[in-house]
Amino acid sequence: MFAGPNNIIGVDSWAVDYALLRDGSMLDNPFHYRDARTARGVDAVHARAPHADLYARNGLQFLPFNTLYQLAAERQAFLEFADRLLLIPDLFAYWFTGTERAEATNASTTGLFGVRDGAWDRDLLSTLGLPAKRRTPKAAFDYTDGAAEGELSLARARHAFEDIEFHPGTRRPAEHADTSVEILGGPSALPFGIAPTGFTRLMQTGGEIAGASAAAAAGIPFTLSTLGTSSIESVKASNPAGRNWFQLYVMREREISYELVRRAAAAGFDTLMFTVDTPIAGARLRDKRNGFSIPPQLTLGTIVNAIPRPWWWVDFLTTPKLELASLTDTGGTVGDLLNAAMDPTISFDDLAVIRDLWPGKIVVKGVQNVEDSVRLVDAGVDGIVLSNHGGRQLDRAAIPFHLLPQVVREVGPDATVMVDTGIMNGADIVASIALGAKFTLIGRAYLYGLMAGGREGVDRAIHILRSEIERTMTLLGVSSLDELQPSHVTQLTRLVPRADTK
Repeated sequence: MFAGPNNIIGVDSWAVDYALLRDGSMLDNPFHYRDARTARGVDAVHARAPHADLYARNGLQFLPFNTLYQLAAERQAFLEFADRLLLIPDLFAYWFTGTERAEATNASTTGLFGVRDGAWDRDLLSTLGLPAKRRTPKAAFDYTDGAAEGELSLARARHAFEDIEFHPGTRRPAEHADTSVEILGGPSALPFGIAPTGFTRLMQTGGEIAGASAAAAAGIPFTLSTLGTSSIESVKASNPAGRNWFQLYVMREREISYELVRRAAAAGFDTLMFTVDTPIAGARLRDKRNGFSIPPQLTLGTIVNAIPRPWWWVDFLTTPKLELASLTDTGGTVGDLLNAAMDPTISFDDLAVIRDLWPGKIVVKGVQNVEDSVRLVDAGVDGIVLSNHGGRQLDRAAIPFHLLPQVVREVGPDATVMVDTGIMNGADIVASIALGAKFTLIGRAYLYGLMAGGREGVDRAIHILRSEIERTMTLLGVSSLDELQPSHVTQLTRLVPRADTK
């Protein structure tokens, strides 16, 4: 053996296996290519890209354990939460050297590497819904993916959905799963709708129009944010026969909010979401680190980040200016905008004024305790949304999914209680309905699809959730959402109070 100093290390490993990382740390131990889960990825890939097409793209014979099949069987939440994928030899190289890179011959075994140009096949990645981050600049991705301060509220919300146990029944097999629901006076083909998201054209230029048209095709409600980048009227035009909801912030200048209410009513929106969890902006540290602003500014950092993502910047620079469709002052950071526009003194009096202006259903969004839930239901609102704003406002806030059974117990089974924050899988939605929610809302799950593939990406995200809901219901032995009961779900405990401090 050579006795001198070692300056070369070789890694002998299969390259088709991989690790998902976030901020340099693995999210979970890698799966081996022989793991049985990979088999279910084959049909999923070939349904979108037949093997003959794949061979023309990647030059590989059919091997059912190649990385693209493994990724098709991967847990969706892990894919969406990860910010890096490293093949096993590249992972070891990263640990040894601190450098993250994909070595070309390793990459060629994944099935996602072009045989002709020796580069990642971005069209194929989009077809398979992978991945969003590489298509979107860091600031835009982090605005979507990030949360407030230490991002504990978001992490805990996701843990809450992971920490459940299902209890299927075998006496009533479900041949077909009916996912339809009646919510707020109208139908929805699925027990979820698209939540309000701000600055949506920042993620992909299709923005709210892509979301609204995908919602129309799926038969589910679409919610437009006050901070949307498409107008009330254009959303209605893209979803003329579907259900459109409008999310309202109460501004310091009340007349701005009142006029938005009138416009939404005139356009035929059927539900108003009165939002109460944003008196000021939360401390979204990723946005601060990235120098995130609306509209995005061309700086040295953004130019460097744009180099591998020229298509995003081409879209940004050649499509209508990115600005808020409902507000005129869009300069500065998101925090600057929210702090200047929002009023921390909103009260039940404001709710009463909006109630008088709005002819349709009114829902209060951002409810975070049992007492407020009871008061609002007693006050006659048409529904409440248990939400901590996707973890983007108060960090360490109550977990909406954990609040759900308590709230339903106190307000009664007839009240319309909805929930959001942390929903990344159709099983999360099924668990919420079982514990008493009448409906759920998805935000990031839809935006990841939008970033990955525009309108088609949103369609794909909705399809994935629909499939997961149907499969979970069938495995539980229920044929309709009405058959779901609290007995189908146990919430497991990860965090418990040390003592009763009240």
